Amino acid sequence: MKIKDLLKKKINITIQIGEEKESAEEVLGELEQPETPQSASSQDVIIKNRHLIAAGSWSRRNAGFLSFLSSLVRDYAPELKRAGIYVNEEDFMAFWSLLMFIGAVSGFSAAFVTFYLSLHRLASSLVLGASAGLIGFSLGLGIPLYYVSSKKTSRKAQLEAVMPFIVERFASYIEAGAPLKELLNSFKDRMIYGVWIDEVNEIRKEIDLLGISPSEALMNAAERSPSETLSNFLSSFVLSTRTTADLRPFINHERETIMNQKRLTIDKFLENLGALTESVISLFVILPITMLTMGMIAATIGGGFFGLNPTALILVTSFVIMPLMFLVAMESVSSITPRM
Repeated sequence: MKIKDLLKKKINITIQIGEEKESAEEVLGELEQPETPQSASSQDVIIKNRHLIAAGSWSRRNAGFLSFLSSLVRDYAPELKRAGIYVNEEDFMAFWSLLMFIGAVSGFSAAFVTFYLSLHRLASSLVLGASAGLIGFSLGLGIPLYYVSSKKTSRKAQLEAVMPFIVERFASYIEAGAPLKELLNSFKDRMIYGVWIDEVNEIRKEIDLLGISPSEALMNAAERSPSETLSNFLSSFVLSTRTTADLRPFINHERETIMNQKRLTIDKFLENLGALTESVISLFVILPITMLTMGMIAATIGGGFFGLNPTALILVTSFVIMPLMFLVAMESVSSITPRM
């Protein structure tokens, strides 16, 4: 019995060591695994805008007769990935066409019925209905365009905010001589890298599912990036890997360039903040207090203040003008504050 127990212990120890080895390989070589249910779940993380995907698929199946409207928005389709909207381009254009059609029909119908019931003039109602339909069509065209543009602008700002951390990560792994796959696999902390994690997931999906090389996947990421700074860095990095074996001079130069840009941004912000502070004190503090003081004096000695009731002026200044001035000042400071 003792010999059997000893053999069991050895077998258990061997199995445990094997499991430790497998888990280490999974951490270091996750990109080399074949497509499994686990990789399918990671793909689900990449896919976003599920409601938009469902709406686009439904529009493409049931509103195919509106395909002629897709030509109006086809030039904007490549902007989807730059905005971080991972949906099928044809589905999105079909949904966009449906919105334009619904806006035109609903605007024309509502205006025509309203004006015809009130004016009882067919010609005038048709003209006004056509005008409202054109407005609805413009809204159906403009709202998705604004949505894509705002997402792209926001994504650009978020990517440029984490650029120093991205370059520093590249530099540390290049100086250590780590492979490119391990470098890409090391980006996991969303608290540090933000939306760059979504871009890394897209890169890994291209490597795992499409079988392209990591350098080509990085070049594709550079082409669809909304940030010119990140795009130039990735494309320059890929070209450097193809032309030289020592990437340390390149990565050190990029690190210094990024940090200098951040330093200049902060200096410019501090300079603008000083000028804005003087304006805030002059317009949003001194002016309301002056109006409040003059209103109190007018209320004390009697009479009006430029024809206004002093009590009403005091109340409006205290509870309307001063809070609005404070909100304007906060928004002004927020608009010039760089994303760090």
